[in-house]
Amino acid sequence: MTTRTKEFSGKAIYRPKGKAGEYARWAANLYVGCSNGCTYCYCKKGILEHAMGGDRPELKKCFKDEHHAIWTFRYELIKNRSDIIRDGGIFLSFTTDPCLLSTWNVHYDCVLFALAAGVPVTILTKCVGWLNEPYTAALWNCKEFRERLCVGFTLTGMDEMEPNAASNDERIEAMQILSDKGIRTFASIEPVIDIQKSLEMIIRTKEICDMYKIGLLTGGQRNYSQNDVRDFILDVLYMSTWPIPVRKVYLKNSVLDAARLTREELYEQAETYGTADALADSDYDIFKTMTHEQH
Repeated sequence: MTTRTKEFSGKAIYRPKGKAGEYARWAANLYVGCSNGCTYCYCKKGILEHAMGGDRPELKKCFKDEHHAIWTFRYELIKNRSDIIRDGGIFLSFTTDPCLLSTWNVHYDCVLFALAAGVPVTILTKCVGWLNEPYTAALWNCKEFRERLCVGFTLTGMDEMEPNAASNDERIEAMQILSDKGIRTFASIEPVIDIQKSLEMIIRTKEICDMYKIGLLTGGQRNYSQNDVRDFILDVLYMSTWPIPVRKVYLKNSVLDAARLTREELYEQAETYGTADALADSDYDIFKTMTHEQH
């Protein structure tokens, strides 16, 4: 039985709820706003737009300056260290891209501190330039840090909707570099805008990606039906039977809702096709599985 962690909401670190809670049980947000310019960004929609939808990253108003943000992160991390470790580590970030070059030095400081404190860290980004910063090499030059780090790239196959981000091709190249260094990787196939392009992203990365997290476009016009989504699920699961298989897949609630499937029905269907081992739940801990080098 999973032990429920008490609620915590600090200035830097908190426990996500709702859709964000499907991604991580602990997260850190130091900045709001992002310069990637993604037209589908959920932070630019509805009530979030004014507070978090800026076109450039800005330090959250609760922080006096970057040093205050870093020290607040450190304090809140150590305060919750044992719970965060038990729950699979900490995620960066839901309100910005943590690897934008304009803020990477601050996020890097926090990532390095967490890794040194024995806390697993998961990063999600659409950027690649941060890998070329000389100091970033410390993340993979230390074996203990490599084993506690997981880097994810959002892969939609829709460069035209992500005008200021690295191209999807460049993100896949960066994933290859990190995988070769022994760092765990994952792909956020979210939002699925074009099903065929999303499938292409999965096919192109299945040898270098440890896990896929898949979610549908929300708050926008979808170009696919319930049957299309069901076929998409079957296609993804079928890839787990290929000679070089997809390793793990988490299908978010948005996918199941569109397919009109319960999670129990999904697992029953997967059992029928012998693909249930590829499925992961929202609390799947990638750091407690086999090490990346063992794949």
